[in-house]
Amino acid sequence: MHKFPPWLLLPARPTPLILVVSFALGLTLSARAGLFGLPLALILLSWFLKYAYVVLDAAMRGFDEPPVLSLEMVNPANEQRPLGQLLIIGVFYGATAAAEPYLGVTAVAMLRLAALALLPACIAVLGSTGSILQAINPVVLLAMIRCLGGLYLIVVAAIAAPAALTWAIVGGAFGGFALGLPLTLALIMYTCLSAFSVIGGVLYEKRHELGLDAWKSPERDRARENRDTARQHEQLIDELYGHWRGGARAEALQAAQKWLDSRRHAADECDWLCERLLTWPDRRLAHRLAQDHIERLLEAKRTAQALKVARRHLQSDADFRPARAAELVRLVTAARDAGDRVLARRLLTDFDRHYPHDPAAPVAQQLQNELSRAPASRDPSG
Repeated sequence: MHKFPPWLLLPARPTPLILVVSFALGLTLSARAGLFGLPLALILLSWFLKYAYVVLDAAMRGFDEPPVLSLEMVNPANEQRPLGQLLIIGVFYGATAAAEPYLGVTAVAMLRLAALALLPACIAVLGSTGSILQAINPVVLLAMIRCLGGLYLIVVAAIAAPAALTWAIVGGAFGGFALGLPLTLALIMYTCLSAFSVIGGVLYEKRHELGLDAWKSPERDRARENRDTARQHEQLIDELYGHWRGGARAEALQAAQKWLDSRRHAADECDWLCERLLTWPDRRLAHRLAQDHIERLLEAKRTAQALKVARRHLQSDADFRPARAAELVRLVTAARDAGDRVLARRLLTDFDRHYPHDPAAPVAQQLQNELSRAPASRDPSG
């Protein structure tokens, strides 16, 4: 990864922090209310677990911040993954506890340790597929771990480190360190959200291998930008065609130049516009813009690209030339030096007709004499 992954900071965004603080205060109040606070505690815990999967989804889909918790998100009919995750953990813990008299304490401890190592994969599978059966299938879990590769170690480390720190702080609080129940609960919930955020983040990093459809990603951004650019291109062509067809050629040229100015005369935009205008029966607007393009390329010392533009427009019209003779001489010299003497000779053809009484005529004649004595070489343009 070339930059610090944003999903590592996802729980530190304002929305999750406000929720953590609010729920911590709510759970503290419910704890002080005794049995009367039990329903509120269960509701808040249920909502928090659902929001943990909201955080996972946000990271998995490429968002920088999860949405605010809403009633639709906490609807039990809409979100079954938290209940499924609790069911998986509860059944496994109960099964290992029941097997402890037969397997022994050490074997059960090893099983639970292995389950802890597989828990991130279980959350990842359940979060990405929503299937409890796949989330408990060892084959699927190992396939997820293989797919994540080294990122899975990052997941384990990113979960284990804050969890160990939280355990140490919470243990100190109950041992006499004056941390307080609200801050303790907030720290535990923040650690949980961090774990889900990290899992969602690595799923996002492996979205292509896993076949996940991210809602926000570089490729989607590029596709959206390409669609916007294509729409703007079509609007520009419609505008230019309307001016040109109506005989307002000066307005068409002005509109095209204004549009290129807004793009800072980017070479790819200039090339696109000229190529599109070359498809018109009347190519004069394309040639006029190409002359400006060649002038800018020569000023920027991008001679090879200027030669490419000149070659393309010569192929569409043998009478195409740069706007000024000095620019033509530079192109001819560059083409000669590059070994493209065919292009150089084509540019020099009828110099006096294109640039009558121009001071550069002697230089052009000298170049023409030199090229006429040299053997013809193959045109690089094919």
